[in-house]
Amino acid sequence: MYKSAQSPLDRPEFAVHLLWLSKSNRPGLLGVMFDIGDDLPRQGLAVFADEIANNVAPDALPRKLIQTAVHEIGHALNLAHRFEREVGRADSTSFMNYDWRYAGGGRTSAFWQNFAYQFDSDEIAFLRHAPLPQIVPGGAPFRSVRYWADGNGGYSPYVPEQPLPGYKLELLGPPQFIFEFGQPVLLGISLTNQTRRRLDLPTSVLDPKAGLLEILIRRVQPGRPPEGPPASFVPITTRCFDISGDGLQRLEPGESIEDNLQLTFGAAGFPFAEPGLYDVTAVLVFYDSSRGIDFLAPSNTLRLRVAYPANSKAERVAHDVLLRPDVGRWFTLGAPTRLKEVGKELTELVAQSKAQDAVAANIERTAMFGFARGKTTQKQVIGHAQKVSSTLSQVFDVITAKQTEEFIKGLLPKTKQ
Repeated sequence: MYKSAQSPLDRPEFAVHLLWLSKSNRPGLLGVMFDIGDDLPRQGLAVFADEIANNVAPDALPRKLIQTAVHEIGHALNLAHRFEREVGRADSTSFMNYDWRYAGGGRTSAFWQNFAYQFDSDEIAFLRHAPLPQIVPGGAPFRSVRYWADGNGGYSPYVPEQPLPGYKLELLGPPQFIFEFGQPVLLGISLTNQTRRRLDLPTSVLDPKAGLLEILIRRVQPGRPPEGPPASFVPITTRCFDISGDGLQRLEPGESIEDNLQLTFGAAGFPFAEPGLYDVTAVLVFYDSSRGIDFLAPSNTLRLRVAYPANSKAERVAHDVLLRPDVGRWFTLGAPTRLKEVGKELTELVAQSKAQDAVAANIERTAMFGFARGKTTQKQVIGHAQKVSSTLSQVFDVITAKQTEEFIKGLLPKTKQ
């Protein structure tokens, strides 16, 4: 993206950079929109053409390529998915819906029969008349404008909601549910099948970037009633999957799947940037077209505390380093090579003992993953792994700790060869 771009990516203008690629390392991933602050703010897109070709009939390929490309460009212009719970238009045949999510799913043929290569009326009104910063790539953060709720669409975006029994969604926090000031926020999440039947779910069901899982965050003031609705966490990338390529994972009665959530930094910045109490809830949404109802499987509400700085030095480190957007991107993207200077700065903080213990553990963990992906020696990777392994149970939730430990174990045999 950096090498090929023909215009700057760090200022608002009507220029987007679309990479037309074959496939990614995630099965079923058809397109991506990058929304990374002042780095790639709704200006970087990717479409994976071979992945699309593998999932549609040859005669349907041209329209699917066009729909996917326009869909990603729509994201760059700040258009949201139509099937999202807040938007409430799973019955839409706009460019911004998924064919496999249309009217609750299982009606792909009906979507394409009604597809007219158009946006919905509220989307068109937004693109024509909204203030420039809300639309232009590089402007307002993704999904920061609720254009679907201003009445221009000729419908009510509200869809009746009903609990979905048998889906136990659980959030897990670190010990004591406390994060140091400036510490990256990672949580564990698990989904357990408590029904009496087998469930076939998309493999991306616990990925907030894929659209089925919504994360709600609310700042809590002790002794005061909540002020306004909770805010949805919007990741810095949006991944658009096709369920036929993404595949299904089978969950038998009593079985669980689990993952972790990286909530440190999103399209709107750091959601936990201030000390205090926060309530976090996860919600899985499945639309039932026959009844016009969103079935919701909410998690427990996790109350987290971001501690006040331990001292003036810790406060300066947090404000001057840890809460910078480039540092947030480094943690969120797993120490990408293009942010290696950020990584050097953070590892130097650890070496000089300027980072608190939990922050240092997160830096070592992220650096470990970054080194493991890049061209580096096993010694460097193992060095970071050894430093983080002793702190797993003290710093991270049990799911994140277990996944990190399994990754470290996978590294060890390589060093003996």
